[in-house]
Amino acid sequence: MRILHIAKWDDVGGASIGMLRLHNELLKKGVDSIILCERSRGNVKQVELVNKGWRFQLGRVIERLISYCLKLQKDDSLFFNSVNVRPNELLRRIDELNPDIVHLHWVGLGVLRIEDLPKIKQPIVWTLADMWAFCGSEHYNLHSSERWKGEYSKKSRHSLARGLDISRWVWKRKSKAWGNVPMGFVSPSSWMQESASNSSLWKNNKYVEHYTIPCGLDTSTFKPTPKADARKELGLESNVPVLLFGAFSLSSHIKGGDLLYEALLLASRKGIEFQLATFGGGESMEIPNIETRHMGAISDLKHLASLYSAADIMLVPSKMESFGQVASEALACGTPVLCFDTSGLKDVVEHKVCGYRAECFSIEDFVNGLEWLLAVAPRDSVNGAARKQALSKFQINKVAAAHIDLYSEMLLKR
Repeated sequence: MRILHIAKWDDVGGASIGMLRLHNELLKKGVDSIILCERSRGNVKQVELVNKGWRFQLGRVIERLISYCLKLQKDDSLFFNSVNVRPNELLRRIDELNPDIVHLHWVGLGVLRIEDLPKIKQPIVWTLADMWAFCGSEHYNLHSSERWKGEYSKKSRHSLARGLDISRWVWKRKSKAWGNVPMGFVSPSSWMQESASNSSLWKNNKYVEHYTIPCGLDTSTFKPTPKADARKELGLESNVPVLLFGAFSLSSHIKGGDLLYEALLLASRKGIEFQLATFGGGESMEIPNIETRHMGAISDLKHLASLYSAADIMLVPSKMESFGQVASEALACGTPVLCFDTSGLKDVVEHKVCGYRAECFSIEDFVNGLEWLLAVAPRDSVNGAARKQALSKFQINKVAAAHIDLYSEMLLKR
């Protein structure tokens, strides 16, 4: 069985990291697994690159022109946009590699031209790392318009939106091109599956089947280490509670840094004692009167596991998550998670068992959750529950086995 995984990058971003973990586990299980991507840092086994010939170079020019056009779509409800109209060599590379299954992980920013999807000859599995597969141009819709449930009519557009309706144009292209394409959608959370199933693109589509398989991780790497040892290793003060916040981009609107800023200010005013540690891309959060230590981007997984273990609470203030890999990693290291009761995080964090899911998007209840987690006793109970949650739901060997079953099912149906 030859599986071809497709993404923009091989090891950058949440979708690629989830793909890479699955890819490595499939290799361990003897599956012929290959990653096909546009960009690689050369750290991953079995990676092929999309050829950067004249089509790719032409596509780069088109992509740059499109980026200017997207500025004419003035709609704050849309987070990150891809129109996927540029030509490239992806189809030819798929044919050359001749897989049994094509597994899409993240195909935004022109990785897969919308009109090329029906031309893939092999059975298609698509992991929904965000909402793009059933929305228009947007990867996430942050407001309550839920335009993706309808047909992107002029009336359904957000009332404050102005300029070109590029999202509607992209949705219409998807609707025209994808209607008769058999696919298996893998949602990493029940929220994502429900959203995709209720979307206008897929609700009554007899060619598409939906599955829920969480993102996996290696629980022998992400495991608890003694808190005092981890703090000493990282140079963190040992007698003050450590709150941890991390994201690919700390300033990302969707990751909720603005909400966290307000919550930690309120917590400080209430006299709650803590220190903040951050990791990821961008600059550290600067919050008045709060000691903050920024660890930067962390690529070494053992170092990252030590950071999770050093923390008393993992802060995940995201406004929307397809799954929430940072939350699952923290749980595997025995660290409870404080988040909002939203999207994929509902499947990851069990309320008042291994963490606290605050009312969306209440700053006050987020601080209530912080107080509850700092006061919970015995402390070992919530830490143990966090580890137990990860072991029961997110072990990569179980996740890979579920994918192998799905691949076999797809091949039988073919």
